[in-house]
Amino acid sequence: MSSNVSPTAPSPEHPSQRESDPPGGPRLLPGLLGIGVVLALGALLAFWPADATRSEARERRQDGPQQSLNGHVGPAVGVQARSIDNASNPRMSSALSHAVANLAPHAKPEGPPAFDTPEQEIAWYQKQLSLAQQELENRKRYVDRLPGQRERLAGDPNAKARLEQFERTEKNVHDSLARAQRKVEALRNKLAELQRG
Repeated sequence: MSSNVSPTAPSPEHPSQRESDPPGGPRLLPGLLGIGVVLALGALLAFWPADATRSEARERRQDGPQQSLNGHVGPAVGVQARSIDNASNPRMSSALSHAVANLAPHAKPEGPPAFDTPEQEIAWYQKQLSLAQQELENRKRYVDRLPGQRERLAGDPNAKARLEQFERTEKNVHDSLARAQRKVEALRNKLAELQRG
């Protein structure tokens, strides 16, 4: 039966396909045509002259040359730089903005401000004395905590290295306490002087 069939004649199982046709037969042709169309469109998009789109963009853009960050003056091409946002953001909560503002170091005034009346000067020194007394109380509290910290260091395996660091810290705490005491005493003397005078 196979000897009677010629190679160019259609087979009885597949009447439209010849034995010499590649597998897939005529159904392969639309797929190849589709791939060719996609490749042609891709080539058109990739190699299309950009002059037409640039002229349209120039018409939509504001007049006048623009200067880029690298100093190039001319029509803007590509991605342009955004303007920098202000540091004050209206969407930020006031508590957060105050916290962020307090992160920056502020210069402390060297001395008292100028006063119009002696009562204003006395009130300012009273406030300063109150703040200095609070600071003195904090320093005393730190000194009171030192013996407990020394006891906790005794059981530490790295006690020698940490003890040296603790002694430096202890000296700084005592120095801070002495400075706070001197400041409170100076403010008390100045306030007594102002109240007498």
